[in-house]
Amino acid sequence: MKIEKEGRLHRELSTANTGRDVPAYNHYFIFTKPEEFIHRNFPDDEKWQLLSQSITKEEFMAKSYLRPTFFQNGFKLLSDDKCVLTSDTGDPINISIGFQHDDNADLVFAYELSLKIEKEISEEEQNHIEDETTDKEPADHTNECEEDRGRRYVCVRREDAKVTFEIRFHQVGVFKLRLFGGKYSYYGNKPPWILDVRLNCKKVLPQVDPLPFDPGVLGWGPGPTTSELGLFVPSHIDSVVHVTVESVEVISFVVRQPIDALVVLEHVDKNMETLCDFVTIDISAEQGFYVLKTELRYPGFGEYALRIDVRERNRLYNACNYIVHTRIDKPFEVQLLKVCLQYKLRLIIYSAYREYNLYCTLHKNTTNVRYMCLFSKCLNSS
Repeated sequence: MKIEKEGRLHRELSTANTGRDVPAYNHYFIFTKPEEFIHRNFPDDEKWQLLSQSITKEEFMAKSYLRPTFFQNGFKLLSDDKCVLTSDTGDPINISIGFQHDDNADLVFAYELSLKIEKEISEEEQNHIEDETTDKEPADHTNECEEDRGRRYVCVRREDAKVTFEIRFHQVGVFKLRLFGGKYSYYGNKPPWILDVRLNCKKVLPQVDPLPFDPGVLGWGPGPTTSELGLFVPSHIDSVVHVTVESVEVISFVVRQPIDALVVLEHVDKNMETLCDFVTIDISAEQGFYVLKTELRYPGFGEYALRIDVRERNRLYNACNYIVHTRIDKPFEVQLLKVCLQYKLRLIIYSAYREYNLYCTLHKNTTNVRYMCLFSKCLNSS
């Protein structure tokens, strides 16, 4: 049963299909790299693996099921190279995929999560599932219905040159996760199928909270839609923003002209209106261009979500979403975080020059050094 797709609930039964043969010609299979070919084909003669170190048939059968489109898009599997992943304790399973840094702004990802239905599960497995479900005390989310809770347990986190699919388990069972990914400029919001993996969950944690809201196809972190709606050079290119008690976190974007933007902070259990005091938004002119700044203060311990919408022609469009994690930093962590953000700042500026063609506009009013100092103030990372 397909239960979740791109952050939205699906309850669609599917049956096994043997398919049909269709003649096709795929350029990918001409001079394919042996390291990629071994994910799909296992030769009878070991020498035709053409690998520096050959593998056994058991190792081949355990490898991830990676589609040709996975390699054609320049992806690299960073997590375990296995087609079956198991959570014995109920902890989330993470699947990480790497890509070139220059492709970050043009990549989109999606997923489909399916659950093995009861009639396909053995009686012993079913009894185990019922026992685990009975022992588990469900979390109290009075403001949402059961269907809303069921569709927000897969978190797609984007980072500098990596995307991680975090699967949180709120029930015991056998799942199939199908991942999609590719360039927005080529595929739009319908990226191709890149891999499948089977997930086994044998136990559920006592407390498993869903994500604060459903980001839909846009996902978490800046993406192609963000720049389409006029928000460039994000100060935070990762999907997760950390907020501490000691400081105010500033999330900024460069905009070509003043825009009408709305920022909302959400939590699973807390009222949205009570969170308004912890987030503010402002647009200021900075030496020939505009900066959209969102100031985020510590709202209390937990996981939150920040949604940034842009109004165009009297309609709100979701431009960017962030997951907000709260913590209390130790002194050495603050200094380390500052160094990391300074390094990311240089990458952000470089991306602005290359990808958004802002160099000519900015260079008329400021030198590179002054430009970096200005964005350091916008980040306000210390």
